[in-house]
Amino acid sequence: MTHKTVLEWTVVGIITASTNADWPQFQGPNRDGVSTDTVKLANAWPTNGPVVLWQNEKLGTGYGGAAIESGKVYILDRVNDRQDVLRCLALATGLEEWTYAYDAPEDVQNEPAKGKFKGSYNGSRNVPAIDPKNVYTLGPFGDLTCVDKNSHKPVWSVNLITTYGVALGNWGICQSPVLYKNAVIVAPLSTQAGVVAFDKTTGHELWKSEPIGDITWTSPAVSTVNGVDQIVILCNRNEPHLTGIDAVTGKKLWSYNGWKCPNPIATHTDCGNGQFFVTGGYRSGCALIKAVLDSGTWNVQELFKSKECGAQACKPIFYQNHIYAVSNDAETSGQGNGLDQTTLIEPVHVLVRSLG
Repeated sequence: MTHKTVLEWTVVGIITASTNADWPQFQGPNRDGVSTDTVKLANAWPTNGPVVLWQNEKLGTGYGGAAIESGKVYILDRVNDRQDVLRCLALATGLEEWTYAYDAPEDVQNEPAKGKFKGSYNGSRNVPAIDPKNVYTLGPFGDLTCVDKNSHKPVWSVNLITTYGVALGNWGICQSPVLYKNAVIVAPLSTQAGVVAFDKTTGHELWKSEPIGDITWTSPAVSTVNGVDQIVILCNRNEPHLTGIDAVTGKKLWSYNGWKCPNPIATHTDCGNGQFFVTGGYRSGCALIKAVLDSGTWNVQELFKSKECGAQACKPIFYQNHIYAVSNDAETSGQGNGLDQTTLIEPVHVLVRSLG
């Protein structure tokens, strides 16, 4: 079944000019889903709901979220299943300020193994990443594009399908690029390359890792474990591998495959101190692991596995030593459980687990 969803952006609450309110990439400033803004959310909504500040209903199709920086909203959508469109809106008013579009037509038929994708759940999937000069987007048909925020023109573009032989899976490329120092990093997850770093200014390849598994619908993230900056990503359908890649060299450091999920969608959660939480739908449950550097050798310890949480799509949040997950397992009707270290609480829609 093909779904066509017109993106409609609705902004509610208070808009501040503070840079703390910026959300410049997938999952926010630190890619952890935690806001650094000092303005707190209300404990309860008014009877008629929060005040609507503006709406913009003149967007294309898609499922990708927005990135926000310096009073601007950046979003990637699709028009007529033929073009990806980067849009810049004013955060205060919702008015469109500029766009950049490029052709990316859907294929005539689905041949995912050959990098052909006719379209299903049509539209964008991914959140742009922003630095002081440019916006970086990754479209569902593999176009990694750098666009200058001032000129509104492309600086460079690389297609992951044609360059690295990506097999698309069923729903196109569903990951958001991550920035690290002078690099923008994505994961082709092909037989030619697992993760690739590109120079942010030129688009030249800085490094590529060895193949680490096939396509999933999760995003890479930067973590520091034992003083080593790493690109961590959950890859490989059916038998997922959570893998750590050296962020400077592209060398594979460690991998964990003790948890099973047919379609990994939810991005892993960094829980600090080398601990990572993975979860998925389809009765896959969840697991917590720890990457450890011991005498120059990386090892992985499995800390726990549980069937009590199955977050199919939304990345869980780690905050103040607890994991918060919307447990919407595709086969359990969207109901999760609340857990602390020792007690199973009455079913709610959030799993809370202490790591203390």
